[in-house]
Amino acid sequence: MDQTIVLLEQASNVLAAPPNSVSATERIAAEEVIQSFKQSKQPFDKCRHILVHCQNGYVQFIAASTICEGLAREWATLSHGEVDDLQTFMLTVIVQNPSLLRFIREKLLSACVIILKRSLLNKETSEASQTALFTKVNTLLSGSCEEVSLGCAVLRAVLRECSLYSATSDVGLPWASHCASKIIFQNNCLPQIFQLINNMLRQYSNLASLQNLDASSSVILAEVLEAAELTLSWDFNTSRFQPSAALSLSAFRPGKDWTPLIMQGDIVPIMFKLYGLCKQSSQHRHLTMRCLSQLASLRGVIMVDSPNETAFVTGFLQLLIPLLENDGFIFDGTSSFACTSIVSQLETAHDLQFWTSLDESLFQTFSFHVARLACRAAQSALASEQAHDNEEAVLYQESFDKLLDMWLEWLITPSRIQPILLPHSVSIFEAYLSWRLKGTSAAYEDDEEVDELDEDDRVHYESQLCSMGSLCRAMLPSSLPVLCQLMEARLHSWIDLYYQCCSGAVAAASQQKLASALSGLYEDLHWLVLLAGHTLCYDCLSGETPTIPKPVCQFCIANQSMLAVEASCSYVTMLETPVAEKIQCPGGADSALRLMVDVMRVTAFQQHVQDLSRKGQTSMSSSPQLSRSLFWYLRCWCSTYVMYDSNVNDAGPVLAKVLSLQGGGQMHSQWLIDLLTVELPAWVGEADVLEDLANLLAALTECPIRFHLALRSKSFRQLALSCIMPDSWLRLASSKSSMEMLAAFVKGCSALNTLRSSRLRGVLDNFKSVFSEPPDVVEQQATHFLRRTLPPLHGRFLALNIGVADFASRCQQATIHDEVLSLLALLRGVLRGSCIPTAGIIFSLLRGVCLPANPDLEISADELRAVANGSEIPGEQNGLLALIRHYIGHLDVLSSVLELLIEFAQSLLPVIPDKDAQLSYAILLRAVQLYSTCNLERVRGISRNDAEEQLEDLVLFLKLFDLIITRDYWNEEHEDDGPTPIEGVDVVFCGLNMILPLMSEEALQFPRLCEEFFRVVCFLAEFHSDKVVDLPDELFRTLMQLLEMGASSYGAEVMKLSWEGICSLGDWYCLKRKQPQGARLKPVLEHFLQLVFNKSLVNLVDGMSGLSDMEVALFTLICCCKDVYQQCVEQLVSAQPDASSQQRLIKAFDELLAPTLHMVPEHSNKVVFSRRLHGMLETVQDLLNPSSHVRRC
Repeated sequence: MDQTIVLLEQASNVLAAPPNSVSATERIAAEEVIQSFKQSKQPFDKCRHILVHCQNGYVQFIAASTICEGLAREWATLSHGEVDDLQTFMLTVIVQNPSLLRFIREKLLSACVIILKRSLLNKETSEASQTALFTKVNTLLSGSCEEVSLGCAVLRAVLRECSLYSATSDVGLPWASHCASKIIFQNNCLPQIFQLINNMLRQYSNLASLQNLDASSSVILAEVLEAAELTLSWDFNTSRFQPSAALSLSAFRPGKDWTPLIMQGDIVPIMFKLYGLCKQSSQHRHLTMRCLSQLASLRGVIMVDSPNETAFVTGFLQLLIPLLENDGFIFDGTSSFACTSIVSQLETAHDLQFWTSLDESLFQTFSFHVARLACRAAQSALASEQAHDNEEAVLYQESFDKLLDMWLEWLITPSRIQPILLPHSVSIFEAYLSWRLKGTSAAYEDDEEVDELDEDDRVHYESQLCSMGSLCRAMLPSSLPVLCQLMEARLHSWIDLYYQCCSGAVAAASQQKLASALSGLYEDLHWLVLLAGHTLCYDCLSGETPTIPKPVCQFCIANQSMLAVEASCSYVTMLETPVAEKIQCPGGADSALRLMVDVMRVTAFQQHVQDLSRKGQTSMSSSPQLSRSLFWYLRCWCSTYVMYDSNVNDAGPVLAKVLSLQGGGQMHSQWLIDLLTVELPAWVGEADVLEDLANLLAALTECPIRFHLALRSKSFRQLALSCIMPDSWLRLASSKSSMEMLAAFVKGCSALNTLRSSRLRGVLDNFKSVFSEPPDVVEQQATHFLRRTLPPLHGRFLALNIGVADFASRCQQATIHDEVLSLLALLRGVLRGSCIPTAGIIFSLLRGVCLPANPDLEISADELRAVANGSEIPGEQNGLLALIRHYIGHLDVLSSVLELLIEFAQSLLPVIPDKDAQLSYAILLRAVQLYSTCNLERVRGISRNDAEEQLEDLVLFLKLFDLIITRDYWNEEHEDDGPTPIEGVDVVFCGLNMILPLMSEEALQFPRLCEEFFRVVCFLAEFHSDKVVDLPDELFRTLMQLLEMGASSYGAEVMKLSWEGICSLGDWYCLKRKQPQGARLKPVLEHFLQLVFNKSLVNLVDGMSGLSDMEVALFTLICCCKDVYQQCVEQLVSAQPDASSQQRLIKAFDELLAPTLHMVPEHSNKVVFSRRLHGMLETVQDLLNPSSHVRRC
């Protein structure tokens, strides 16, 4: 054995040596020595000798790791006595060697836990193993400090390993056995561990002070608290079989047998007392608060009895409230967040009915302190931001968010406690305003640098703003007047500053103070507009149909007196006054409408300041951030209120008269149109602002009635035409903004063309009640608008003269290059806005762009096949496809062309007739051919060190294939009795064959491209198996090789996809093996069976909630190729060194496919096979190839 130690020490020295001091051969030889030792049979005696006599830490770790792997591999061959002796030995080594390195100690503890976990599943040894372990732990906990520390370490290791979410060592068990051992452990062992921990914590809580603890006792207290947290975080849910990627705290849900331990126990007072003793120590304080948070989350069957629940919560609150009163929890951001977690867990654990039934005075006191805690979190967040302490600010902000969400759970549902909460809600609202609003003082300084990559406040604080909007809606009589007063005050201050700038009376020394005050005003208005939007509207960008919030309706209905209506209408008419004039709202006006008008006045003044600044008539600059917030608000407001249907959303006489379809909605719609015609060109240089304006335009056009009103406006029609013309200001905009604006115009026309649809019958009725034009005339007007708007776009494309000989040199010019990108973005927008009524017009435009010289061309099936074989489409040299040839290496143009084709395949291809689809397929195939031919050298020159964006165009092609296939599902039957058209899947097979030369091994190293490529390949194998087996030999062979590569390389997701594809081919073969194609597929399936059997049998991973793809594929392949399976088994058996091992394997494989299992690839049979396979691997894994043994849990 000493010779073994020498060899391992030499090998470890080689591995630890610097790379330049040893050769690769020496390093490989050292690894083989260590691997040979770890794979040896019955290595336990050698490992004991090493742990006792070797002083090399790395060799000791190898020995400890070998014990863990040997226990998992050879458990079936070990007796109970051998296992118990080994466990005792490892604990003795740890106790007798205080200087043992930490990682060796942890590995030995893992081995002890493996023994316990495996023993729990053996009925004969389970009780004895538990008794033996707890006897040893009790002995350790009553010994010296080193022994107590070891006892705590054992408890923590056991708790981690036996929990459902964590399997920290390879114990050689499938997941189902992990779940079974967890249940046994939580029923028999966990209560004992809880009592041990409780007793130790009680001893510490009885001390007068913890400040005089020595270092070892302090460490032990921390270890006990960690064990307590693990116990209180235990997941008692036995129905959950999905493991978490990381250990996360869950609610404490013990069973009824824990009632004496919790309800009659003293764990809660102990924890609160410990917190009072150790709150000066950040480590102990943090652990204690986490334990209190878990105790606060107590719920489940233990709380079924109402007296138990009331008694527990009352007792908890009586201990918690004094700490809240004395600010005992608030030390820093971390402690604030931990305190918030305790309060939040307590609220979440009990429903609203319980809180309404709680003693009123107790709840009133508790709610007061919760509101106070939220206010303090907001104040502390502000102080941290001013001190530029971002980490603390984030913690305080998260505390406020969590408390706010908790508060809303109580507040938004009408109940007995709502009147108690409303006064405190006002305090929270005011604290939030104090946090976000900087004031109008000239002393305001914004010296914080804003990173261009930072998210906009609207996005970054979206959840917080939504919650504040809900809070404001719950107290509209209080919140709306405050928001109005603040908005008007800031606007008046802005007007004052404006007049100071215009008068020229500002001294040079005061310019900086004036700019600082203006910056504070913009910041305040920005937050007030965001709050107004979230208060008056739901999130209209979430995909839901915009509706006026019910609390706003109720509030406005309550103000339906004639005085309120007259005052509100009077305030609306004040919008016509000069924007730089201060006006006062008449008394009695509706606060909701008043706030809407205030935001419109701010918008108008912002527009006025920007116009003067652009002309050089004022030194006051505008704010892009404020503009973005205003345009976002107007988008939400337009979708929700402007010309709303008052018959559906009855929001009272004020809104009905001012904003509804039958009231003054047309005036506000025209106001938005006028705003857009001015603001869109003005903000063309600001991509983010322009994007919000595009969203506002989309909101205006998405409603048929609003769009019809817009079409009647000459300025709107001119705006649409100005976006298309060659000298358009839109050429300076980003591609995304250009696309979204064109899409908005086309969507409006599409919406008007569906006016007579049955699903819009209510809209049609309202339309007839307001407008005199018949719906069919209106639809003709929309079509006319579209036919008038799109031709200039076609003309701009023809003006490029792509077919002229000198275009190859001209296309490199910046003006031509920019014009091409602008046209492609506009065409994408047109396609994005299309639908069935406008598909014909838009397809004609696209056909004219792709084939300018032959726009009326039609393609037959035979001609399409010719294109697939490399023929050109007549006239393609002058159109869109020629850009692929001219812009080789220009990824921006190539990507734009491909995105245009993707938009076409997504929007138009599913709805156009078959004859047009055949032409579309020809265009798409030619695009693939040209790309593959022109970019072969470029793609092959890409290495692993290049950016993945270099292959973004290939990824787009693969997405295009996905979309082409979908047309087959939209159009299951062709339209007439003519020849059957070529299907989209056939086109995809042709396209895939064209780009296969580009899919080199280097290219497939890029994750996005690799995953997208295998998704297409495996989709074809899974859903079109019959076409796969009929492919040409070369393409069929290549696809099968790709499936094999994917099944063994490129990551878990690609492996999953590949095994699904292989399994689908096997299912097809089982059903149609007698067909001629079956003979072609069988050798491939036999090869896949050998692959999964020889290389991956012991690597099968239990899917826990279902079957793993590899297991399903193995069973399916066995059903297809039983003779090859028998050969694989015979080879494995013959490789065993002795007869007993051979008999064990033969018996295991016989039981795996026992006659009761039907060899048909159906789900029920796959489940049975999976269960048997796991049982077999558990019993014979020591006989399988040890080098393949990996963690199976």
